[in-house]
Amino acid sequence: MDEAGFRKALKKRGKKPHVVDGLVNTVKRFEDFLGKRRNNLENASEKDLQAYADVCEAEKKGSTKTRVRGIMLYYDFKGNNPMALLADSLREAQTAKTRKVFKLKDFLWVNLEHVAKLKELGIADVNQMVDAGRTPGLRKELSAKSGIPVEGILELVKLSNLAQQFAVKGVRARLYHDAGVDTWEKIAARDPREFRKMLIKFVEETGFPGIPPTPKEAAGTVAAAKKISKIVEW
Repeated sequence: MDEAGFRKALKKRGKKPHVVDGLVNTVKRFEDFLGKRRNNLENASEKDLQAYADVCEAEKKGSTKTRVRGIMLYYDFKGNNPMALLADSLREAQTAKTRKVFKLKDFLWVNLEHVAKLKELGIADVNQMVDAGRTPGLRKELSAKSGIPVEGILELVKLSNLAQQFAVKGVRARLYHDAGVDTWEKIAARDPREFRKMLIKFVEETGFPGIPPTPKEAAGTVAAAKKISKIVEW
């Protein structure tokens, strides 16, 4: 393990000393695991990392997301993209298991009558809403079944599609929607600085009860939007 180089890289990222120590220790634990398999960090395969994650989960459920974070950062530091991406996907998969699915009723300014009608059809959260309204045809069918105008269905699908992503929930999804950047495709086409500037102007002019994203959040949102697979047909 290139501990000195890794510590230096983490320090450049702004990690505090105690955080650096913790991240280094998670890599050392993986290194010990590999040693028992007569292997090392440089030659470890994706199968080795998956096996380690399985052991972590067997020892303590939900521990993968913390135990592989340092490993992800280490392989990113070493330029081993396949291993870094696998570690990241293992963390995300574990996080998704414990993350609460956002409910339609919790969106800012949502039509609660529409929410109640959809709940009667078994549609109560954002995942169910996107699945039920992912195409124009399905939205038309759902409108006929629920008695909700197609425009109302479309609004909820757009809000739900935005809120399926981490850190975008009731208020922020409403902000993006009402400001006119109501799909990930539209967000992906924006320059991060222009995106944030537009949202600041919208909040100031409308009195929207929420704050625009910080520069870092805006950049992260646009970057994430470029990677999101299109699952809804508009």
